[in-house]
Amino acid sequence: MSHSHMPMIHLVKQAELYKAKRQQRDSRPAWLIELIDSLTDLFEPMSDVGRVGFDCQFDEGEWKVSLFLGQTEFVGGLHDGLSRPTNYQFNILPLLDLISDVEKLDYIACPDENLQTALEVESHITIRGQHQGNPLQLHILSTAPHQAGPGIRQFPNGAVDAI
Repeated sequence: MSHSHMPMIHLVKQAELYKAKRQQRDSRPAWLIELIDSLTDLFEPMSDVGRVGFDCQFDEGEWKVSLFLGQTEFVGGLHDGLSRPTNYQFNILPLLDLISDVEKLDYIACPDENLQTALEVESHITIRGQHQGNPLQLHILSTAPHQAGPGIRQFPNGAVDAI
């Protein structure tokens, strides 16, 4: 009698263990996860669809969070392999309800692409304050960081897949 089901059971168990370990490695506190979820609702793509990406780092006693809309990568067709940023609107007013004791609220404009490359800075909004008593520095980036990769794949038939 064949026991071919044993490797499949083993793979499923390994996947469950990997998921549990990945969740344990997530060092973000619950309040930060909740805040990021709330902030993603403030992004509104101006055309098509978008997927919000983020990066979180704990540094010098505060969480530094960057949020952005991921690029769209074209798969197949005339533009195969090309990626483009997603135009979006970000509603700032509800953001001010989520961040208390605001110490800083800046808009940094970097329209000169040569300067962007030299400084590794894109146009963005920076707000420093607190959320539920926790120090926080938040950056809303105009484009996804280069290392982020695409957030969505679009196919010639118009279908899209989140990555």
